[in-house]
Amino acid sequence: SISSYEDEIEPEDDYDYNNKKRKKSKQSDKIKDISTLVIVSALQTLANIADNGSSSSAASASDETKRNMAKAVKGILNVLRQHPHNSIIQVTGFRALKHLAGTHTELITSYGGMSTVLICMLEQPANPELQEQACGTLTNLLSSPNAGADESLDLVHTIATEDGLTTI
Repeated sequence: SISSYEDEIEPEDDYDYNNKKRKKSKQSDKIKDISTLVIVSALQTLANIADNGSSSSAASASDETKRNMAKAVKGILNVLRQHPHNSIIQVTGFRALKHLAGTHTELITSYGGMSTVLICMLEQPANPELQEQACGTLTNLLSSPNAGADESLDLVHTIATEDGLTTI
């Protein structure tokens, strides 16, 4: 009979049959976990590429790789801004940014990278790994051989005016 068949069917976990709509809890948690995994994997890949480029000689890194990594700077900063409370995204993003800071100082600062670093440090002051990676990013930005004297002074001024010394 039809009624016995209906008893055998188990409802989907994420569907509320009484209200005829999807439940958000389990499904959105799964989506969040998957999207976090994808973001972290992408950031780890960028960090590894940037690390290989910064640890090898400047001549060995191809111009195409440098251009592509320059394109990644804005995306990394946007991800950091969009996920200020997600520790794993923050730590991985700053690891990538730290490796890019030596060769892409001007881009990072022009996209508001200094402010992003300081704001993220303020958001998670009790996270030592985030603080370490963020301070490494600031250190590499300030000590970049590609930054001229004027640019270095601008970076110091940015840190001073945004209460960065207190944050650090």
